[in-house]
Amino acid sequence: MAATNPVLPPNIEELRLIDLFGVGAYNNLDEPKPWSNDAGTLQILTILFLVLSWTFVTFRLYVRLRTVRSAGWDDFFVFLYLIAGSVGSICFIIALDYGAGQHMILIEIGKLKTFLILFYLMNGFFNLGSACIKLSLLFQYLRIFERGTWIWRATLAVIAAVSVWGFTFSFMAFVPCSRGPQFDPLGKTPDTRCWAYGSGDPDIFTMTFNAHTVMNMIFDLVILLLPFQLYLNKTMTTKMRLGLLALLFMGALVNFLSIWRLQTILEHKAAWFPTHDPTWYGPISILLGVLEINVASICASVPIFWPVVAPYLGSIFVTHEVSVQVVEYRDLEEDGGRGGATSTAPSTATDRKKQQQVHHQRSDSEIRLNSLPPSSVDRKDGSGGGAKEEESGKIVAPVVVDAQEARVDRWFDDAFAGYQGPPTAPRSHSRMGSSQSRARSDSVRRKDKWYKI
Repeated sequence: MAATNPVLPPNIEELRLIDLFGVGAYNNLDEPKPWSNDAGTLQILTILFLVLSWTFVTFRLYVRLRTVRSAGWDDFFVFLYLIAGSVGSICFIIALDYGAGQHMILIEIGKLKTFLILFYLMNGFFNLGSACIKLSLLFQYLRIFERGTWIWRATLAVIAAVSVWGFTFSFMAFVPCSRGPQFDPLGKTPDTRCWAYGSGDPDIFTMTFNAHTVMNMIFDLVILLLPFQLYLNKTMTTKMRLGLLALLFMGALVNFLSIWRLQTILEHKAAWFPTHDPTWYGPISILLGVLEINVASICASVPIFWPVVAPYLGSIFVTHEVSVQVVEYRDLEEDGGRGGATSTAPSTATDRKKQQQVHHQRSDSEIRLNSLPPSSVDRKDGSGGGAKEEESGKIVAPVVVDAQEARVDRWFDDAFAGYQGPPTAPRSHSRMGSSQSRARSDSVRRKDKWYKI
């Protein structure tokens, strides 16, 4: 009886598994799953730092474009980073649904092909974003350093080196083969020549990743040390030194992430050791690359918008502050100007009552009760022919706008309760008494009128 061939399903290509294990290959299926391969953890960290990066860079661009209106090349490159870094981060998040963090041998062919496309975009845009954020920091230094100094020339030299480095590795990432990128996991197109990131030689592929990561770490260290000479400047205040130390700390964090990333690439030889499993050994290196460029963007943005935002931070915690100051003046001068030699007004009539002149002055953050100089009301005494000055206190009260001023008004009522003006003279001196009575009535009316404003 002749043997019949098995009937294969029509979607066999989508169901085939990749067999990467040959004779003597290492079986890593029993390795415990590291935290860096957990899809939830990778998504949370990537989204969190991407949102932080967008927030800080947006504040920076707003201050430069709308507040100080002084945009430059550093803002142009930080904008390019924002686009490149966002595309790379989004591709990494999508790649988690297509095998990132899993063993490649367990991934279907269709999903693995999509992963390779996403990895191609991730690698190219992360290389571009890493170069752009470094150029943004360096052009920012040119604004600080004095033109023509050795540190200014050194910054220009580093800008040239970073530009060549960034362009070279970005080109190799976006153009890895002579016939364009190859995404077929089963083999490349015939007569296709590939290099660098597209090479099928494990040594060349690993060397390309190692070279980019080592140079990235060196440039991060140089960029961190360039502004350090400002710390030793004698014109720097303690507050400025503390701010510079905070930025240096953030720069040190960027260097720590780049060193850690280099260690993971060397440990697994760019996912070729102990066996070729890029979807299993690669996520930790990709995650550290995402965190590195996002923290670098935050470090580049804080010095731009912090001086503008800092004065408004106090209002977040202080809702209302009121300061009340009461100043009281007492005038005890005796009036020596009597109507004439024949005046027999008792001495008690010349004694003035203690007056309190209060002026309410309200500002944005406090209410002060300050005194006003007494006003003079000129009166002529018809009997004696001499001039006599009657002083009356002006009472100025604003509209009650809050509880604090309501308490001030209650104090005002208590202070002036029972005030009847200066004492009047006896009726035997009718003309003098009439003059003083008019002055008292005017004072009381003015008090009532101004108090009711």
